[in-house]
Amino acid sequence: MGNTFRRLEKTLKTADIHRVTLHLLWHSALTEINKNGIDPKMLSEIADHSKVAFTLQTYGHFDIGAKRKRMKALEGLFVEHSNDYCRILSI
Repeated sequence: MGNTFRRLEKTLKTADIHRVTLHLLWHSALTEINKNGIDPKMLSEIADHSKVAFTLQTYGHFDIGAKRKRMKALEGLFVEHSNDYCRILSI
């Protein structure tokens, strides 16, 4: 394991990245996996958490931009269905 840490430290130093720990890299990897839309239960299993709720509390805050994009898509669905409903009722 010592070689792995030395290689990591050398790579980070070369990239001028400071204060990165394996723990931070682990959280970063899980956050990226979550951003890509993995099932929460599967993410929880990868993280070795006993409860999905804990995983969602820890990694559920990931990307406000993605949340806005999803909400905008849902808004479009509701507006579209609302317009269809109004056409049916001739409103």
